[in-house]
Amino acid sequence: MNLRTKLVLVFVALALVPLAVVSVVSYRSGVAAVEGLVRASADESAARIRRRVEHVLAAQESRLLELAKSDSLRGYARDARAAQPGVAPAAAGGGAGVPDVPDTVGAHFGAYFKNNRDYLEAVTCLDPSGRPLFRATWEGDAGGDVVFQTTNFVSGEARYDARVWSLAGAEALRSPVTEESYGAALRVTVPVVDSTSAASGAPPVAAVVAEVRLGDLFKDADERDAQVAPAAAGGDAATRPARRVSARAAFVLLHNPAPGLGEPRGAD
Repeated sequence: MNLRTKLVLVFVALALVPLAVVSVVSYRSGVAAVEGLVRASADESAARIRRRVEHVLAAQESRLLELAKSDSLRGYARDARAAQPGVAPAAAGGGAGVPDVPDTVGAHFGAYFKNNRDYLEAVTCLDPSGRPLFRATWEGDAGGDVVFQTTNFVSGEARYDARVWSLAGAEALRSPVTEESYGAALRVTVPVVDSTSAASGAPPVAAVVAEVRLGDLFKDADERDAQVAPAAAGGDAATRPARRVSARAAFVLLHNPAPGLGEPRGAD
């Protein structure tokens, strides 16, 4: 190899090696910057979705507390309790002797269910023994209606937060997220306090439990977020596939709130 060839090789090496180094560094910096933007966008989108879900849950709790204060529901709970003196919790599934759901109670809970049926699985009213008085569910498709069940309850179907019986005032309790056949579920339990004995600190005469399908709730929030910020959400909301939110994913989203977002109500 002559001197000229050696000089050419040295020149090429001195020219290309720094360029290659700069290219690699620039590539890595670019990848890191893009990953940072994607991560920030995803975090921002998740924060918006959490806020929407929290807003809906807070509205559900507020409405349930209003329904629990209605005189018609209190009267129904008192009548149901008087109709079955000394009923043990083991007889909870029978439903014998439970009075029919009054028209006013049915109208209130029916309207509540219809307004929130996109993510409500069921609404159940319980007596102090944990025995269901009625369970409201949606039957049929969009043209269906709310159905009130007062007998033949499935054992373990009416799950709730037992702390409700020790509450001194109106408060909504959120049970831990569970995995159901339809996906993640959250149950919100509120007390029904008799107005005539509320001042004396008497325990609730009944409780109302709303079972929320978190998968549908998060899906709705996700689709709304895609409409507000399609670039951050990854495309048009109409083309995005439906998501099945697991109990673990829902727990993480609900218990890792964005700054300023409060912890779930009733949590220990």
